[in-house]
Amino acid sequence: MNLYLETMGLVATWPLRKLGFAPPRERTGPDRAELFRLRAEIEHFLKSDSNVLRFRVGDREVPPSVYYRRAMLGRRLKHFSTVLIIGFCTILPAGEFKNWLYRLAGMSVGRQASISIGTLFDFAFPELISIGDRAVVGQSVKIATHEITTQTVRIGRVEIGEMALIGSRAIVRCGYRIGPGAVVGAGAVVTRDVQELEFVGGAPLRHLKQLSEPL
Repeated sequence: MNLYLETMGLVATWPLRKLGFAPPRERTGPDRAELFRLRAEIEHFLKSDSNVLRFRVGDREVPPSVYYRRAMLGRRLKHFSTVLIIGFCTILPAGEFKNWLYRLAGMSVGRQASISIGTLFDFAFPELISIGDRAVVGQSVKIATHEITTQTVRIGRVEIGEMALIGSRAIVRCGYRIGPGAVVGAGAVVTRDVQELEFVGGAPLRHLKQLSEPL
């Protein structure tokens, strides 16, 4: 009943607002121009070779999270299928069938890569994730391709080099590259590029040692 009365009130006051006899309604949604700009920048980024897209929302009334959700509406069907595939893969053991499913979702997965059970890849942009030949991703690792703060939307590629090793429960933020043969310790948070054969760990991330060969 309350919803009916509210709707009828909006309909009744619409002509008055158009004629200037009623105050305009407060805006609750994103600015259209800003929204179209975000959509265009996302599409351009996905087709480019750029590593990171940072979009600062100029609208102070609506948070970036709302802009991001609206901008992603055009990818709803793809997003739904990606959620099903990646969600199913989290309960599968490592193997070629699992790698094939990840490729089906849009990821680039190399030969004999090992992705352990419980690993969670970002549902939003799996096409931005690349895993090299014989790389090992440990149990319950989380890899992000987008981040949203109170001011910005950040989207970035993640590249894991061949024979790299990521320890269990590590978190890899978007926009960073883990070089060939590099090792990320268990529980680490990757907040910068990891060089070839570099051993890193901790949160914040720190250099532990330089390896002479892959582990």
